[in-house]
Amino acid sequence: MCHRMKRCLSQDEKMLFNCQEDVNNLEISAKFISLINKYFHNIDIKDALYFNMHSSIQGVPVFSDSVDSYIGNSNTVAFSAAQIAVCMGFN
Repeated sequence: MCHRMKRCLSQDEKMLFNCQEDVNNLEISAKFISLINKYFHNIDIKDALYFNMHSSIQGVPVFSDSVDSYIGNSNTVAFSAAQIAVCMGFN
């Protein structure tokens, strides 16, 4: 679905591992990729905007209003996308 959009967000290492080349070839304005994918899973995405994940506190996801520092992890890409959207000015 990333190819239809101007931005792409992924934190799923299995998906990224199997389509690294496709994601690298996307000509879009932003590729938001979880930092753990680069250093722990050895997935390197060209021109990626890597973000740090912050785990939940006692099972409750933390919503970050400072995505340049971290994004709260709830194990869903929708939660991550919402945090980036807020940072970009969406209400």
